Amino acid sequence: MNKISLISLSILSALSFGSAHAGESAYRYWSFDTLIQNGAAAPDSSVSKAHARLSGQELCDGVIGKALQFRTGNNGIDLGDLELEAPATLSFWLKAELQGDGRLFSQLEGAGNQSGGLRLSGGTLSVWNAKGWQALAKVYDNWQHIAVVYKKDGTATAYHNGEKINSAQSTFDFKGSRVGIASQFLATYGTPFVGALDDFRIYNIALNASDIKAMYPADLFSDLRTADARKPITELGKLARDEYLTPVRPGKLRGAPFWNQSAHQFMYPPSFDFPEIRGASRYRYTVHGPHGQDFTFHANTPFATLKSIWLKIPVGHVRLKVEALDSNGQVLAVSGERDFHRAAMYNGPYQQQLMSYQKSAQWGLRTVFNREDFQTWMQPGVPPEDYRAKADHELYWGCPYPSKIMGAIVSGAALYANMAPRPADADEILAIGRKAGDYLISLHLPAGTPLEYMPPTYTDEHHSGSFMTRKNVMMNFPGVTAEAYLDFYEATKEKKYFDAAKKIADTYLKLQLPEGTWPQVINNETGNATFPTLLNPVNIIRFADRMVTQYGLDEYTEMRNHAFDYLMGSTMETFDWKSQYEDGAPNPPYGSLSPAQACEFADYLFAHSQDDPKYVDMALELMRFAEDQFVSWESPRPTTLGGILPELNSPNWITPCVSEQHQYFMPVNFSSSHLIETFLKAYEATGKAIYLAKSKDLANTLLLVQTKHQGDYPTYLIPPSPDGKFEKIQNSWINCGVYTIRAIMRLSDALTSEAAKDSREDLSH
Repeated sequence: MNKISLISLSILSALSFGSAHAGESAYRYWSFDTLIQNGAAAPDSSVSKAHARLSGQELCDGVIGKALQFRTGNNGIDLGDLELEAPATLSFWLKAELQGDGRLFSQLEGAGNQSGGLRLSGGTLSVWNAKGWQALAKVYDNWQHIAVVYKKDGTATAYHNGEKINSAQSTFDFKGSRVGIASQFLATYGTPFVGALDDFRIYNIALNASDIKAMYPADLFSDLRTADARKPITELGKLARDEYLTPVRPGKLRGAPFWNQSAHQFMYPPSFDFPEIRGASRYRYTVHGPHGQDFTFHANTPFATLKSIWLKIPVGHVRLKVEALDSNGQVLAVSGERDFHRAAMYNGPYQQQLMSYQKSAQWGLRTVFNREDFQTWMQPGVPPEDYRAKADHELYWGCPYPSKIMGAIVSGAALYANMAPRPADADEILAIGRKAGDYLISLHLPAGTPLEYMPPTYTDEHHSGSFMTRKNVMMNFPGVTAEAYLDFYEATKEKKYFDAAKKIADTYLKLQLPEGTWPQVINNETGNATFPTLLNPVNIIRFADRMVTQYGLDEYTEMRNHAFDYLMGSTMETFDWKSQYEDGAPNPPYGSLSPAQACEFADYLFAHSQDDPKYVDMALELMRFAEDQFVSWESPRPTTLGGILPELNSPNWITPCVSEQHQYFMPVNFSSSHLIETFLKAYEATGKAIYLAKSKDLANTLLLVQTKHQGDYPTYLIPPSPDGKFEKIQNSWINCGVYTIRAIMRLSDALTSEAAKDSREDLSH
């Protein structure tokens, strides 16, 4: 970084003393511009003059003058006893290489229970709080500024290039023992940091946000602003790049509504519903980028897409402002402003494929059915309703969502038994599925009631006082359960499960509205809608289509076609792909969009493209919508749950991943499964290799996460919690795991079929 090394002394002075607190003398300060004779120590430029003992490091070009280079084999530098507790602030420039457990700031001696140490692992900066590692920020392999502020209240807050990123629970306790930079914890744990450090400062106060902002003035470090362009575009990235200039259903085009009012991120160039200003001659669009730069263009309307500048905008938080200009170029008014995350475009491949997809699926299902819950449940004399112990968690004991959870057990057992070669313990797993299926059938709503023979969505015991009671049924779930019954029937040929599925289809047929759909939630006591919201019927369309095409039951053809016509004339026009999950009340229009039903309908359109070739283009647009809004290939949008569930903060996410919905923007494995299947079907329909690559990259992340979780497919794509409690209570939703494994199996089957086809073609030639 020689350019920055040549910054004038006056500018450096402004950098170092730009605010009241930051201008005070640091408690410890190593500029790393010089080394004492023969490299034995690095001078401390603060009042203390406590030199750091080196272990073979050398100087290199830095951000401000020189920097200290740490190579593999170096043992870090010893700072001695800091005699410092919180409040404190660490500030330094960092240039890191990829490392698995690189210790950046560590306790060198003592009992091992001191807090505040830092490490880098897989591109994530984490802090040690004496109980476990808490993620703070994502880092990259170019120069960047890091500050960590430790307060007396026990919180540590990270700033990256002057911007606040994330907070975690950790104090700062380095009094009475030596501390080191790039050193192993207690000279035993982890590996020394590899990379370069510059301008390392320790303050005995908690600097505020403006102090830290002054340490990274964007106008002084313009050549660092393109840091996120550090990674060259891969060959697969080049294949993907052109498509990212295709706007996803822009508003006002052919009367299309603006669907993105609750969106957090965009991967494809968006447009927004900004009003036209009287007297405006044109509109100036300005996007303020994450590293301080501005990108500008002009258009005739305030709702143009950002296509002309889209590929120039770096990944990160950006702010768009659209100004109306008169004929002289003067600003009349601001038409609109919008903040969003400019999401990273695909630039894979990302994760390695750690095993065959078939092996992963077998391991995952075996892990599911070997859980303690099932082993206990299958003991003689244990009644069906005792599935899962109340001691695990007051809210989730038993089966709070019978249709969803029991249905997944039924389907998962069938999925396992149908593996080739057939597993030796297939009959034992089918016994679990049979117990779940029989129990669920026993819960079906009584004959003669409006929702007769449908499985309940809820149990009263868990949701007293809310809409989630036994009498209310969310109408997409009976169809999912019916397909699970069909899966089990096909695995066992036990007709009662087929009969249960058919009775559900008959009730759907009876209740279909003249519009072609159903209310989203129906009260079984009255037969009336609990809410005015109508159901997105894609699951019912798929279920009815299976009954027609696979079983020849033509009595459901009209129901399927009527629901299909409704969906084509409603959601496909409005793009209101709102979430319809059982644990949330129906959303208002565009309130919380989700990739789930958009992908499911895309899959249906791909499968029926022989009916109309235009279905392929429609399905591709749905696929792009889901990727645009919910996929994080890398550098996900910074999120924090305020310390409630720090495991779910975005620095912990294992990418690539897919988030569930706008109101719950969290990386869920079932959401990944939707895109895995849709990308796969897009590849099969178009032959474009980039779609298969995307499907496999999302799948490979699941394999990596599975390995970290000893075979399990956890709901959230994050590392396991230190004590395992989070996994047991909140990170093992069986429906998510089973249906995600099903997607992996379908990918495996498709690749196997394609390999066999290629082999036959080779032999024929």
